[in-house]
Amino acid sequence: MSNRLVSSPQIADMPPRLRRHLLDRFQREDFEAFVHRAFCVVTPGQEYAHNWHILAIAHALDKVQRGESKRLIIAMPPRYLKSLCVSIAFPAFLLGHDPSLRIIAASYADSLAVAHSNDFRRLVQSKEYKRLFPKTCIDPAKNTESEVRTTNRGFRLATSVGGALTGVVGSSLL
Repeated sequence: MSNRLVSSPQIADMPPRLRRHLLDRFQREDFEAFVHRAFCVVTPGQEYAHNWHILAIAHALDKVQRGESKRLIIAMPPRYLKSLCVSIAFPAFLLGHDPSLRIIAASYADSLAVAHSNDFRRLVQSKEYKRLFPKTCIDPAKNTESEVRTTNRGFRLATSVGGALTGVVGSSLL
C-alpha cells in the first residue's frame, strides 16, 4: 500500500522530505497504513504482502476506536497478521493518539502475551514510531516485560488467561 503511494508519479517526483512527511501523516492517521509500518519494524527483512483481510481487520478496529463496536471477535487461521494488527499495532496506534489510554492485551498463554508485549515495545521505541507520535513517550520507570506505561499514565498491560488483573481499573480490553 505505501509502496503504491510512493511510486505514483505525483509522489515520486516530490522532494524526499515532503514525500516522507506525507507518508508519515498518512500512516499516523490511517490504521491500515500504520499496520504496514508496524510490520516493517517488528519483522525487519520480511516482505509485507497486503491483502483484503488486513483492510477488513483495519476497518473493524477503526469501528472499535470510534466506539461503534464494543465486542469484536476476529476468527482466522494463524499467520494472517491478526496478532500483529490487534495485539501490537492497534495498542500502539491508540496510545499514539491518546497516551493516557489504559489497554489490556490478553492472550491464551503467558509466553505469547510476553512475545506480543516485546514486539509492541520494539514498535513504540522505534525511531519511526517516535517520529509519527512524538507526544507518546515510554516511562522508563515502568517498562517491563508485561507492562509498558507512558509518561501520560496510559499503559499496555499484557496478561494471559490465568493472569491476574486485580487492581487494574478503567482499562480497555483488547
